Amino acid sequence: MADDFEEEDREDEDQEEQGDGQPAKGKNTGLTLSLCALNLLFAVVFVVLLVLDFQKRNSWSHAVFMRDLALQGLPLKAEDAGPSGWQVSAPHANLDDAQLRAALNERGGKTGSEKFQPVNEVLGGRIQPRHLTTAILKEHFGSAGEPVGTLDAEIERLKNKLPADIEAYAKERAAEVKDEEKVNVLYKTLLPLAYDVHQIKKLDAKIRATKGPDINALLEEAIERRLLLDILGPCEAFRPGDVKSFVVEKGGDLEDLKLDQLKDLLRRRLEGAIADTFDPVIHQGKEWEGQGRTSWERRQAIAFLLFTLGNLKKLDGAAFYDLERCNAVVGHYEFNRAAQNLVAAYQKLEEKVLESIAIDRQGYEIFIKDKVPARSQSFIDQHHAEIKRIKDLVADLKKAELRLEDLKEQKARADKLFEERKAHEDQVVKRLIAQRAETKKLADEVRQLQKELFEAQIILSEAFERNNRLEQRIREASAPKGGP
Repeated sequence: MADDFEEEDREDEDQEEQGDGQPAKGKNTGLTLSLCALNLLFAVVFVVLLVLDFQKRNSWSHAVFMRDLALQGLPLKAEDAGPSGWQVSAPHANLDDAQLRAALNERGGKTGSEKFQPVNEVLGGRIQPRHLTTAILKEHFGSAGEPVGTLDAEIERLKNKLPADIEAYAKERAAEVKDEEKVNVLYKTLLPLAYDVHQIKKLDAKIRATKGPDINALLEEAIERRLLLDILGPCEAFRPGDVKSFVVEKGGDLEDLKLDQLKDLLRRRLEGAIADTFDPVIHQGKEWEGQGRTSWERRQAIAFLLFTLGNLKKLDGAAFYDLERCNAVVGHYEFNRAAQNLVAAYQKLEEKVLESIAIDRQGYEIFIKDKVPARSQSFIDQHHAEIKRIKDLVADLKKAELRLEDLKEQKARADKLFEERKAHEDQVVKRLIAQRAETKKLADEVRQLQKELFEAQIILSEAFERNNRLEQRIREASAPKGGP
């Protein structure tokens, strides 16, 4: 083929030399035109193939990026400045020959007889906030709600929204409960929060003492308290805070742990999840104050908090936060780890409940210096003591009833004797009145006689003097005249 082209060129050159000395005019043969057309066609095909290859590679790259985004979740805001420790130490993918063959067959590929080399490395590139465009975020979140670009943005979104949603739901739910069912709902909502019988007694007394319009306010507080503790309880078991500010066991004490304290703790949990340093109130106490947080710890704390919210249930069983959104935000790695951590937290809470039950049933040992350890009074001891007290009261009541019967008989006898003596008294009084009338009559006679006696005594006293005068006159008259 090449020799034919050379011969044609030589013939063209000979024709040009045999001319009249004028420059030969260009001549395009059919073959030249065909070659030019083929070159153009090949160029078009090459461009088309190049575009198709670019599109396919771009599609594959996008699919890999979206898969990496699903595995890793949204980045932290600070990861836009450079790689973080979490990204460097991301979980390794362990894929053996069988898994690789299955993945290739699923995609329609063909495998040979040779085995695939096992994979044990970090898959996926480093995802930064600037990589996440609006279109990518919209595709990533899908039906999981409003897209956000970073983990920090999701926590910031919830920081104001979550407390307001909880408060609004508490009011809405309390308004739906009928008046005759409010007390029953209060018991069902508050009693599960109690960790000992003392809290149960206080809650029971509080519910019984609440009347009228106050019961609706108490119900709103109870529902809001229940939801807050359903969030804070696992968080406290997963990352305990300062015991001086909050412990799970105080959840059923309305006086010792106020609702405002719970709201403040939720705010601290949300702010502390994305903070650069530890808050000692929600992380281990004052020894951790000012200590810097690592990227993996922040991701773990955010994932646990969001997964806990995803498992938060309303009183009717509906979800309070979408777990699909949680998975989209934190990624598969941290989502699965948060699921494991939440189970461990629930187990710790269960242990606390069992421990509280054991203390209620058996009491706890009290160690006093230089003394034999004593055991506190348990709920069963109190129960037995209360039963004994009731039995003693029953026995005392029986004795009191017997004594009462005896006293009633004594009273009956006393009443009969009283009636007899009253009748005798009436007779004696009647006779006494009659005798007093007779006595008065005799007294009047005595006074008359005394008066007559007095008058006679007066006459007698004058008679003595008259007798003396008369005797003197008789003597004078009987004396001889002229002397002896």
